[in-house]
This record gives sequence, C-alpha cells and structure tokens, in this order.
Amino acid sequence: MPLAVAPHLLGPADLDDLIDELCDPERQLPTVVASVPPAVPIEEWQETVLGPLLRQLPGLASMYVLGHTALPRFNLALEYHKVYGGAIRTFLPDVDPASRADAARHPVLPRQRIDENLRRAAALLAREPRRVAAELALPAPLSVVPSLWLPPEARKPPERPAHPAVRLERCRLRTEQPRPPRRTRCGTDPASFGELVDRFHEFPLLEFTGDSKETLALDGQADGPGWARLTWDGLTALQEYADAAVRGEAGGDFKQWCEHTPPGCHRFPPRKAVRGESRTVASHGKWKRQRMLPVPAVVDSSCRAFMGAHLRIGGGGTAPRVHYLDDCSGSGRIYVGYIGLHLTNTRTN
Repeated sequence: MPLAVAPHLLGPADLDDLIDELCDPERQLPTVVASVPPAVPIEEWQETVLGPLLRQLPGLASMYVLGHTALPRFNLALEYHKVYGGAIRTFLPDVDPASRADAARHPVLPRQRIDENLRRAAALLAREPRRVAAELALPAPLSVVPSLWLPPEARKPPERPAHPAVRLERCRLRTEQPRPPRRTRCGTDPASFGELVDRFHEFPLLEFTGDSKETLALDGQADGPGWARLTWDGLTALQEYADAAVRGEAGGDFKQWCEHTPPGCHRFPPRKAVRGESRTVASHGKWKRQRMLPVPAVVDSSCRAFMGAHLRIGGGGTAPRVHYLDDCSGSGRIYVGYIGLHLTNTRTN
C-alpha cells in the first residue's frame, strides 16, 4: 500500500490486510500502529494526539489507527505484539508474530510518555523510521544520478575562527573523552520494606500491584534491612532495563540485560534474575495459582497474570522473591505482583 500522509482508521474487516502487511517479507519501511484509550472518542484522539504525534512520519512509515472494535481482535491475533491503552507500536520489517522474543524488536511508545511531553514523544517515535530510511539503498532512478559538482573554490574548508577561545573550545570538544552514561539511582537505599513501599513511585516504569502486607511482613525478619536494600538494587536495575526496553534498546529480556549490563548502569547478578519457574511449579495447580498475580485490565481482562519471572533476594533457596511481569513491549511497564517470602515450591515446606 502506498504511504499516506495521514493514518488509516481500521475496523475488524481490515485486520487481515494489516497483518499481511506486517508479515510481508518484502516490506522495507516501518509500520506504525496506534491504539486509542477505551474511554476516548477516536476522532478526538486523532485530532488532539495522533495528529501532532504522527506529523513527522509521512514518507517514512505506514500509519494505522486501530478502532475500538478492531483493537481486541488485533491483540488476540498478535498475542506477543500487543498494543493498547493509547500506546503506539512501531513494527520494523521481518515481524515474527509467533515469537515472544521478537516483540522486543518492535518498540512501544507508551501513553505515559505521550502525556508527559507530546513534542518529545513525536521526536522519539520518528527516530526508528528515520534510521531505517537512512539505511535503505537508493532507488534505482536515484542511484544513477551523478554526484553534485562543486567549483574548486566551494570545496575549500571554512576559515578557522579568528578568536582563540573558539579554537580552544573546539579542540577541547574533540579531545575530551565522552562521559559514560549516568547510573540511575533512585535516592538512597531504603532502611526497611515499609520505606521501600512508600518510595515505589521513584520507579516510573514499575508498578507495584501486589499485597503490601506480604512485603511489610519482611520487616519482622532478622535479615529484613539487608533484604530491603537488595530488593531496591533489583528494582533499580529493572527500572533501567524498562527505560531501555520501551525504546527498543534493551537487546533482550531482563536476564540478558543483567548478563550484558551497559556501562554506567546498575548491575544486578544474572544468577539472581530468573526467567521463569520450573515446569513442576508451572504445572502444579496450587503453586501456579499463587503466582497468578494482579495486573491492570489493559494487560489481561481477568486482571491476573502468571508471573514466573522473579528476582532472588538474598541467599538460599527459600529467601524472599520479587515476582514481576515484563510488559514493556505492550503497555510499556513492568508490573511487580509480589514482594515477600518465597512462594511454595519443591524446596519450601
């Protein structure tokens, strides 16, 4: 389909064509798919949000808006590549709808970033389409156009600035070593789990959906203060990972992030980042139900999701755990559904 200057509004009958486009092996440019918040009229959202947000994309990407009736069917068909709640997903070429790992390649712009600063969100949304377009080979008609000819006088380098201060500053900028990324630390480490719960808002891309009573009970343990600091370490690393993941720059899941932590970011031991529970736990009815933890309805209509991924806090097989759901590729957040003593498994009583 030719690129349009405005997004196409899609209904359920249009979804097969959209999915065919996403999976087309010959597609070279990104396809941007926008959702609309459930309680907002589509026309209002298009005019006030999508209009300015997509203004930089004509010629760089195909653009679509999922209507309210099309949205759930789209997410059912692409269960690993969902988009909802006002978020926008940029589908790069070579989509594999059957691969959960592939979802991380296609960045999601969550509604939170859109609401925070629309202009900045528009620039962020245009970054990947511009990169892809810049890396494409020139079309055949353009590849035979000769390079621009310049007269000799136009090829001379510009004169050096007369003022020595300008030369000194340029020299400094050329020789100065680049600064490493600043490590994200959310305040000082908490002294207790009570303080940790009160300060959870310091992690903007993490949302605690669990029962705080289970968490506060850890303060009654002898190792409580140390566990609180270790939990804060894990949450700090999760926040930094989420910040990269929503931009499509994490390079994998949280376990891989811990194994290859970027310079300047907070390190969390890879052996303490567990991707999922054992098959025994996942197939045991009672144990699995313990790990079906609260999530918003936009993530799952049942408001529950299995959180097998977890962080080990402290040593030993029965030490506390932090169970979470990584939904950076969907809603743009990580949901922490449990912080407490180890849930039941083959090693607990």
